Amino acid sequence: MPVQLITIVLFVFACGACESSSPIARNSSANDTTIEGPRKHTVKGSLIPFTDKLREQYQIADADMTRIQFYVSAPITLRRQLPHGAGNSIAEGRLKYSGGGNLEEVFIERQTPGRPMSGTSTSVHLRFNPSLSAATLEFNNMDDKGPSPDGFYRLSCHQWDASGNGKLMYNGAEFNAVKNSAESYLLVEQEGLNALFFKTRQEPGELIPELQGR
Repeated sequence: MPVQLITIVLFVFACGACESSSPIARNSSANDTTIEGPRKHTVKGSLIPFTDKLREQYQIADADMTRIQFYVSAPITLRRQLPHGAGNSIAEGRLKYSGGGNLEEVFIERQTPGRPMSGTSTSVHLRFNPSLSAATLEFNNMDDKGPSPDGFYRLSCHQWDASGNGKLMYNGAEFNAVKNSAESYLLVEQEGLNALFFKTRQEPGELIPELQGR
């Protein structure tokens, strides 16, 4: 039986189709970027990957992780199968019907902002929906062999299959991360990091004693 869309309760996150065919648009300022979608705002400067080296460069401590605005580099799609008739309990995401029952799908568009709720040197937990306090996704810089060679913080799943789909917990339920969700990694505003962690002081200079008082 072909999958049929029963209802769309809510696109939980910024959906490009809702506002624009492109998730970002340049404004008149040369280096500013406007992030489109429900959480529309302007980013000062460019978005760059958040990596181990960047964290070391800015000397970012664990306690500082929750002060940083993160974004996802690529779309993330989460799905889970529901018992038939459970659709009325769905409060977020979009609901589809297949021959096997209901499917709940949560979609996060590329460059959607996420609020860090906690962080360590190897991982950070982001929340993308303020109305779901317990719904976070983990991103870490580890792979199955240890620290990732490029130092990127990618979407974390407790199980991956050969096709690149993973299983993770979201809002108290197990979802499948599908459609190349594994390719998503974290981005940050470079100018935002500079404002948070670079402290610049201009020294006034000092005259030799013979010239002081002139």
